[in-house]
Amino acid sequence: MGERTLPDPSISRESELAARKAGTTSSGSRTPRKPPTAMLAAKLVAIMESQRQLGGSAYPVPLPRLAELAGDLPKAIASALKAAEKAGSLCVSLKLGGKQAAAREPYAVVFIPRDAPAVGALLESALRVSRSKAAGAFDAKQLAGTVSGALAKEFIAALGRMDAVPRGIGSVLHGKGKRLFFLLEDAQIAEAPKIEGPAQDFADRFAAAFHELERAKGGRNYVLLYDLRRALSGVSRHDFDTGLNALRRAKRFSLDSSDGRHDRLSEEQLSAGIVEAGNVLVYVQRREP
Repeated sequence: MGERTLPDPSISRESELAARKAGTTSSGSRTPRKPPTAMLAAKLVAIMESQRQLGGSAYPVPLPRLAELAGDLPKAIASALKAAEKAGSLCVSLKLGGKQAAAREPYAVVFIPRDAPAVGALLESALRVSRSKAAGAFDAKQLAGTVSGALAKEFIAALGRMDAVPRGIGSVLHGKGKRLFFLLEDAQIAEAPKIEGPAQDFADRFAAAFHELERAKGGRNYVLLYDLRRALSGVSRHDFDTGLNALRRAKRFSLDSSDGRHDRLSEEQLSAGIVEAGNVLVYVQRREP
């Protein structure tokens, strides 16, 4: 049987505890211990794995939320994330540190490298942290300057392959093969004219037909409803009357009857009219604005 080693009686219990707190053994050799940054980095990885299991809105994790879950100071979190990025265990969407760090942090998300965020989400984040009073549109290379170094190269390539920009983002050609990207909320764009589908189409066609027929009649501003129905023969009577009544309500055109003293109308022309309050309205007149 081997000789049993007895504890050194010269070392008190108090000295042993003090040595442990100092990170050394009772014999004076230092015990292996993870530096605080590495310990926090490992903690962040564990949190991220847990959030990934939850899925949905819990992952990827916004940087402020990760700091909240870790319960540590932002400066310590940033150092730990840099260590985790260097080790290839975590990745941050936007660059940390530097003059614009405070502006970038609210938009940065943290993820496990195998789960890189969609380019659309990354593009929006990059635009939000890049815009300023002096500039609101940026090319891919400028935007990549705000993106994490691990993602920058693929980010530029993805923007080059992009066929359609995500909702809320606009782009415009600038120079040879270069595009500028911007947030629509920052752009001044004229409001598009209101188009009401078939109703607006009828209004445009009716106005054009009236103009042609009126000109052929010498500009009298009086056109037979019969002639207008023939000019728009592809429109059913019901749709024609519905569209015409809408134009009357909009005060663009009005109808008039014939007293028979000036023009004798055929049965066909009369039947094309609209009967209201016992009167047959057969003429169309454009109302002055």
